Amino acid sequence: MQVTLPPSAQSHADIRSAGILASVRQAFLEKGFDGASMQDLARAAGMSVGNFYRYFPSKAAIIQAMIEHDADMVQSDFAAILTSDHPMTTLRDVIAARVAGKDCADDLALWTEIEAASRHSAEIAQAAQRMESEVLANLIAVFAAETGLSLPQTQERYDTTASFVLVMVKAAACLSATSPINQQAVRAMILRSIDHVLPPVPSALSQAQGLLASSGFPSVFASVLPPSATQADRPTSAAAEALGAPALSSVVKVFAPACGGFEEGTAFVVADHTLVTNAHVIAGMAAPEVMIDGRSVPATPVLVDPGLDLAV
Repeated sequence: MQVTLPPSAQSHADIRSAGILASVRQAFLEKGFDGASMQDLARAAGMSVGNFYRYFPSKAAIIQAMIEHDADMVQSDFAAILTSDHPMTTLRDVIAARVAGKDCADDLALWTEIEAASRHSAEIAQAAQRMESEVLANLIAVFAAETGLSLPQTQERYDTTASFVLVMVKAAACLSATSPINQQAVRAMILRSIDHVLPPVPSALSQAQGLLASSGFPSVFASVLPPSATQADRPTSAAAEALGAPALSSVVKVFAPACGGFEEGTAFVVADHTLVTNAHVIAGMAAPEVMIDGRSVPATPVLVDPGLDLAV
């Protein structure tokens, strides 16, 4: 199904203003909205105060422009998602990078200030609401492109899903580096929660059916059903133990002090000196160890992917 991006709410900052915003964003990160004066912001932009006021007459105007600039960047991201071969897969990758990336930490300070400023300025509140509305509309557009539903049908079915995804991404941005919580584990849980509610990626069969339907071909696959499973006898306990016995030697315990307590889990041997476990198992472990034949052996994580909840 061909789906076009929803139009942007208004024209945003020009290239020159975008360069200025990039400079003042860093100043806001360092001093905060209240701590940074217009003189500080002009200096950060490499401009005289008088010239700076020509672009932005007040801090409120800067905040509005920052929101609108971010909205343009989001619109660009969604344009790339919608024109990709697999929009839902690309959306998942973008969300995973967003939740796990450094941008979340930087966004925390800025968007906390923006939320506070929106309580005192109707214009800032409206700009923030427009941006969130655009994000929601773009999510619905991606869901429609992937499911083949019309936009009204997608809106009705997935409106709450889109809102949930937005809330979860914002929650990830609110994880402070100074917080005592296990951030890696929480970010992995956020990604799993988002992945659970997103519309499923179509199977190869459903994609083929959609292609044929849109091309005017008869529904030759309409009656093709997956083979039904044959009834199997339940194995006895002895048989089940015999089947599992060879795998026992490849399962080891992973443990270490973590997050003020003691964490442990299991890992599986996949090659010499190589184990695989879940990322949340070793999240927060400074020095994980494994128990092999009754001996404790130090282990070193070489790959941790919270998005896949996988660690090597």
